[in-house]
Amino acid sequence: MPPNQLKWKRVLYEKQDVPDNYVDETFLDELRKNVNTTTYSFWPTVLESGVVTQQLSSVIIFVDSFVLMQEGEVSPHTLFAVSALLTLIAYVIYKSTASAGTVSISEQDGGNEESCIVDDIKAAITFLALAYGLAPILATLTESISTDTIYAMSTAMLLANLVLYDYGPSAAIVSGTVSFNAAMFASVCLASRLPTLWHTFATVTLSAEMFAMLPIFRKRLKFADAGMLRITCSGDDDVSSWSRGTGRVVAHLSTLRCSLSHTAHVHHVRMSTVASSDSTFQR
Repeated sequence: MPPNQLKWKRVLYEKQDVPDNYVDETFLDELRKNVNTTTYSFWPTVLESGVVTQQLSSVIIFVDSFVLMQEGEVSPHTLFAVSALLTLIAYVIYKSTASAGTVSISEQDGGNEESCIVDDIKAAITFLALAYGLAPILATLTESISTDTIYAMSTAMLLANLVLYDYGPSAAIVSGTVSFNAAMFASVCLASRLPTLWHTFATVTLSAEMFAMLPIFRKRLKFADAGMLRITCSGDDDVSSWSRGTGRVVAHLSTLRCSLSHTAHVHHVRMSTVASSDSTFQR
């Protein structure tokens, strides 16, 4: 732009002696790139994605157990015993992590640990009794529906469980209740295609353990690991702070030692000078 020409302004309501597509050197000064961009690290992202793979693995294990029971390779008694044993082990770990630092909901409401365990045992016995008592009804609930329709509905409900499951981030499509109900509906549909009442009972019990209890257990382990990580990090900070403080003390002691040595040396030189002066005066 020539020196005698007025400075260009970024306005449309003034007549300026420049073309319509003219821009000066300050045109991109206010440009901001990636202002709201969030950067993610690789390994934390991999760990967070484990929630998706764990839920997908739960669905696969449930379907695989149904196929094995249908083909007669696994008995319902064995499946129920193994799942009950694993659930008991998970419950013990759950309570041990609760006593290690995290507080359960029932304890926050004012109950102690013993009453919580008694309430959990009562709830488990009630569920098992209802599941076994309703097994004849569940086994004949969908007799009038074709097997292909049952498999199609079960597939759709298990996919809905995966889509609507609460993986952590808040979203409008997330609904833990709908996800759990879809999984239970699929288990009831599949259980109606098994031969005996024990097959139905084992299938419904396994679905409750996989889709109701296991997510709670996984969240407890995640929070417990996060708490241990915070404790470890704070411990490392304390150790590093203590080390820095110790280093400063040692540095101060070294400085004081040097100062004392220098003072003693100067005093010794002065005393020697005074002694030599006295001897010279006596002579």
